[in-house]
This record gives sequence, C-alpha cells and structure tokens, in this order.
Amino acid sequence: MKFLDLLFSKNKRRWISFLNEVESPIDRFGVSKWRLIVDNFFLKHNIDYDKFYLNAKWDNDRLSIYQDKNDIHKCTPSFKKYFADSIERKLTNKLLGVNEWFYHAYPDVAYWFEEHYEEIERYCNSVGYYYSFDDEKYNLHVFEYVINEYLKKQGKLECTI
Repeated sequence: MKFLDLLFSKNKRRWISFLNEVESPIDRFGVSKWRLIVDNFFLKHNIDYDKFYLNAKWDNDRLSIYQDKNDIHKCTPSFKKYFADSIERKLTNKLLGVNEWFYHAYPDVAYWFEEHYEEIERYCNSVGYYYSFDDEKYNLHVFEYVINEYLKKQGKLECTI
C-alpha cells in the first residue's frame, strides 16, 4: 500500500471510531446526523480528523478554567484567526441550525461563506435550496453547494490531509 493510501485509511478509521463514540439523534429514516456529515462531507473531502478535533476541542473548552491557552497554536490558521476568540457565528442561526461542525472542519470555507452570505442565500433560494426550520440536517445541501463553490475559487481546503 502506498503511504497516502495508508494515511487516508487511518484517517477513515478515526472517523468511523468517532461515529461509534458520538451521540447523534436518529431521524425517522434511521440515519444519524453525524453519519450524514461524516460520509457526505468529512470523508468525501478527506478532512483530517486531528485538525477537526483540535479546532473542536479549543471551541468546546473555551469557557473552561482548565483550558490550556497554548492549545490555540494547535488550531488551524483560519480557525485561529477568525473564530477562536469569538462565540458569534453567523452560520449558526435559526435558519441553518447549529453548525459548529462546519466551523471546526471547514474554517476557511465558513469564513468565506460568512463574507458572501447574502449572495449565497439569494442563489440557494433561487434554485430551491430552502432552509428547514424543523431539521437542520436537511440544510446540508446548502453547505455542500458552498464547499463546491469555494473549491472552484480556491482549489483546496485548509483541513484536508
């Protein structure tokens, strides 16, 4: 096996392990929110589990008195620059739902999305990508569109392997 195949394989095993450990609500079709996110986003784009984990850990420990302030240096550059010190997240709202996962795995895209939010919202509404108030998991097509547009313009993602 080639080195990259081994690396991707190890990363994929870590995501599968994550799915076994994380609590996730199951919808009426028997599919968990995290399963959809991992399969359709993290594995599809080869998101590095460690980068995701370190961004999420910093975010989750932000209010803890035990947080090691040096851990900020382990976060990805975009997350550190735009989101590490702020709890205000434009993409976590009543329209799109709670989407901290997007900030942790795609901080560069999240920042780009925030900068172009109105333009993207207009486009998504025009093609029928309406936001669901009932279940945030069904808003994933909006994030998929945004990632694809970002990749067309930038060519790569910050948190990929």
